[in-house]
Amino acid sequence: NHQKANEYNPPHDHDGKLSFVIYLQIPDELKKENKEYVGKSCGPGGIEFVYGDGPREAITYMSHFPEEGDMFIFPAWLKHWVAPFKSDCTRISLSIGAGVAYLILRKVYKEIHKSKRRFDDLE
Repeated sequence: NHQKANEYNPPHDHDGKLSFVIYLQIPDELKKENKEYVGKSCGPGGIEFVYGDGPREAITYMSHFPEEGDMFIFPAWLKHWVAPFKSDCTRISLSIGAGVAYLILRKVYKEIHKSKRRFDDLE
């Protein structure tokens, strides 16, 4: 996902059992914008997981501003959204469902096994 200024991802969930999101690029301009944000939500470029309804005083969400390399694994039914930002930059993340992740890992495993290489050799 290449998110640019003023783009956002509205509240949604996914099919399947598990979802993953990995953050590959968080530009400095976006980090600065989020740091200057004052509010209760995830802020510019952040992700918010919503896990229930309740009265105003109940906390039914978890907000996070990601760092490069952060990875979340969560139930596919868990609603989440990504906030817009104004900075002139691109935030890059990779979102994968468990079924797709399994197929990728299986292919990697087969290739490693076929070449008789170990995971340590990949560095």
